[in-house]
Amino acid sequence: MFRSCFLALLLYAAIAVGYWFWLDKVFDRPGSYWGAAGLGFVVFCCIGALMNAWTAWKDWTLASAARGHSPPRDGRLMAACGPIQPVGQPLLAPFSNAPCCLVEYDLSTQSKSTSTDDDTKTGSDLAGFLMTPSEIQTGAGNIRLLGFPILEETASYTLGSFTAARRARDFVSRTQFEDISGLRLVNVFSAIQDAWADEDGHVEKNLQLKKVNPQALFPDDLEAVWQEMYGEQAVEDPGAEIGKIEEELDEEEEDDEDFEDDDLDDNSPPLPYIPIPTLKENRIAPGEQVCVIGKYDEMRRGIRPSGFGMQGMRLIRGSIDTLEKKASASLWGNLLGGIFFLIVAHAATYFVMWAYLHNNPKLVQKRTQAAFTAAEKGEVPPLEELFKRGVDVNLRDDQGRTLLMWTHNLETAAWLIEQKIDIDAVEKHGNTALNFAAAQGHLDKAKLLIDSKAKLNLRNEQGHTALNSADSYGNADIAALLRAAGAEDDVITEKTGEPIAADGPQAAVVKKYVQAIFDKDAAALAATQVKAADYAIEDQWWKGWQDNVFTPFEKVEGFARGDSAVVTVYGKATKFDNAPAKITFQLRRSGNEWKVADKRLDIN
Repeated sequence: MFRSCFLALLLYAAIAVGYWFWLDKVFDRPGSYWGAAGLGFVVFCCIGALMNAWTAWKDWTLASAARGHSPPRDGRLMAACGPIQPVGQPLLAPFSNAPCCLVEYDLSTQSKSTSTDDDTKTGSDLAGFLMTPSEIQTGAGNIRLLGFPILEETASYTLGSFTAARRARDFVSRTQFEDISGLRLVNVFSAIQDAWADEDGHVEKNLQLKKVNPQALFPDDLEAVWQEMYGEQAVEDPGAEIGKIEEELDEEEEDDEDFEDDDLDDNSPPLPYIPIPTLKENRIAPGEQVCVIGKYDEMRRGIRPSGFGMQGMRLIRGSIDTLEKKASASLWGNLLGGIFFLIVAHAATYFVMWAYLHNNPKLVQKRTQAAFTAAEKGEVPPLEELFKRGVDVNLRDDQGRTLLMWTHNLETAAWLIEQKIDIDAVEKHGNTALNFAAAQGHLDKAKLLIDSKAKLNLRNEQGHTALNSADSYGNADIAALLRAAGAEDDVITEKTGEPIAADGPQAAVVKKYVQAIFDKDAAALAATQVKAADYAIEDQWWKGWQDNVFTPFEKVEGFARGDSAVVTVYGKATKFDNAPAKITFQLRRSGNEWKVADKRLDIN
């Protein structure tokens, strides 16, 4: 039994740990701990129900075999169904003196409650298992009981007569009890297992469950105490339980003329404050129809426990019909119930997880902010925890930027790529992580992205590739790296393009662009750009743009190829004390119109 309990606890722990790994991806601790414990318990119970369904199915097949009088086979499970009879003289129950084949008894004291006028139970003080060698008369012959079976169909009798109390006192006074009190649970399990398996079918296990003196459980002068509390007549409980017990006791009287009428007042519990223990018996009478399930022992022509741990013999009161009905009800009840609650438990858990993630904006905002903070700082462990809790690796901020765009740490970028982040994702302006690395001058990150097969020629809303960004921001080492990797080169030179005219359409749009900046004409400026600003232009922005262009142009030159052109204008930068300067414009043609895609100011 101890082994079975240990294995059951181990199974529950394994289930709970498994669900913790699942729930911990969504819920913060300790919520994931409590959730795993609760869900694990439900699933553990459902597994128990399914195992009970399997046991019920086996019982059903065993009942069918017993109905067909199939001969038992050594070492195989069987159901021995029929009337039970003692091999010799019947056993007399310790409190009721009723004839029986086997009996469980329990003796427990009561104490006065400190908060009410009622008695309170304090648990069993003494208990025991008694059995005389018995056999079951089956269609396949008589089958001996080689141990004390588990009584599944209980009919516990509570005895409250003076005669029962007197018998209990005499029984306790002459019986040696095995002390298994305290926390020694292994001793309890061992004692019960000893009763389950026996060579000759004679079982006598008397157990002391608490640190008490068995002889001190009854008053010294039982007769005087009883007379003082009850008077001339014993007080009987008029409850419905008496009728059931009397009916069974009447049947027992037919088998034993010595069974006294004064035992019929059993089931009358002692009145409050009476220092007499509560007496209970659960007994199987001679001739009673029973079904016992266990393993057949051919050598002893008996039935014994079916295995280790808690797999003792099981006794079901009633005939084969009773066993079949019980097994059928248990099979379908446990099977359907176990499956139903498994589905309900997982569906409810999934719904709670979904609601927790999708209907909790504060949580989403908190985890989103934490993820981008960790990416910016280059901290992988916080990202790992967030991803376990359901944060998407392709999380976006309000500008559409990904964690890969935010991080400048090479190890963090490599880890994000390992997590299958979308390496070519674009933010709201069409820039990729490679665009950002090229523009910001992060050479190692750009190399990592190139080695990870990032697309080299994706263009943002202004038509710029990562190479354009590297050229525009003067990051020559990244530009060289991109060219070596095979990026499309938009730089048009004398060798790769055709010269433009100084008064041609390419030069004209450049002049309109610069003039619109000095005129602070937003509409004219938008008409000259591939991608115009979609916000109100403030005065300081106009001033900043004016500082980065100049007019008039001293010289205009450039080259065009297809729908792309490069125009360079020369002059003097006012902001830099009229130092010689040049502005290089990248142009794109849309239809018949040339427009400015990008520019770069260089001071000589």
